[in-house]
Amino acid sequence: MVIAGAAAGAPTFVRDEASLSRLVGAVQDLSRDAPLWISGARFELTKPLQGLARLYVIDEVMRPHYAIHVGTLLPNTVHVYGKAGTPCAEVDLGLQHGLERLRQITVDARQRPEVPAFRDIRNAVAEARLRAIALRTDSEAAEIEPPLPAPTAEDIRALVSREVRDYEELLQVAEEERNAALLDRDSALHDLEATSNENVELKRRLHSAQMRLGAAGFSDEPSTERMPPPATLADIAAWAVSLRPRVEFPDKTLRYASRVTHNEPALIFACLEQLSDSYWRSRWAKDETARREAREEWEDFLKSHRLRWSGVGVVAARHQSEYRGIVGGATYTMDMHIAGSNAHDPLRCFRIYCFADEPNQRVIVGHLPTHLTNGLT
Repeated sequence: MVIAGAAAGAPTFVRDEASLSRLVGAVQDLSRDAPLWISGARFELTKPLQGLARLYVIDEVMRPHYAIHVGTLLPNTVHVYGKAGTPCAEVDLGLQHGLERLRQITVDARQRPEVPAFRDIRNAVAEARLRAIALRTDSEAAEIEPPLPAPTAEDIRALVSREVRDYEELLQVAEEERNAALLDRDSALHDLEATSNENVELKRRLHSAQMRLGAAGFSDEPSTERMPPPATLADIAAWAVSLRPRVEFPDKTLRYASRVTHNEPALIFACLEQLSDSYWRSRWAKDETARREAREEWEDFLKSHRLRWSGVGVVAARHQSEYRGIVGGATYTMDMHIAGSNAHDPLRCFRIYCFADEPNQRVIVGHLPTHLTNGLT
């Protein structure tokens, strides 16, 4: 599906009179094929929300014009236009269950009319056929040699039996196709797992060879010309380059973090620097003494800032994808995090989700600085 020139699920930005006119037309369109979401700012679409509706984001300069044509759009609020002709519903995303209410309203708007059961369809077909026989005129019946007798109970049972048999044959075909699809899926998963194992082994061999090359090979030292941390998370992407190769970020992680306004950006940058310094040395320094000293530095840093270093808890199966990050074509699952404030307010919530990539001797930072969904949160 294409929405205003963008792929389904991508937002359409309303920045001028022309795009506002198209939006007003979509609101008033009685034949539209999907609900509409209208928001003053782009928000993260979790998996249950993807593909449910068309998302329009009103630029700040166009909000007064939108209010004249449609209605006032409050901060952190989404206008939901469901079935054509129904009134607008307002959903406050700042509430605890705002996203769930948005999903429920949208799903209700997309529900198809109730489909009759197969038994009702079968009986209706049988009744229609019998009615057609009964309504034949005498002249039409006279042309039939010999004349057809009135349908008996046995005729009706035979007709129903044929319908049931056809239905069972369709079910069997559908089941065979489903089983074939499951076999194809299992085969693809097996091939993917084998390929992933081969990639891990190749990386291990590459790292081992680079370590044997010494100074001429792989260097795990961070950049000596590390720039000072920026004042806000908006510039984290440019600064994160200075932490390589000890700390790596998926592109998605940096894009998300750069859009977050936080009360303690300096502490976030300090944690990332310590991941590339004391924590990295506590795992991969060349001798035990250096690792022990680095471990003490890392623990002192956490204690002085009232932070915790722990596992992420039992992750629900339906949220596993949120804990994955892609770096260099490889997928990593975050299993540890630095935890500070447990608040759900993005201004104060403090989480940095990580994975220690042992074969490559580096830390993958998969998400910051807010919560991810797990069994504890």
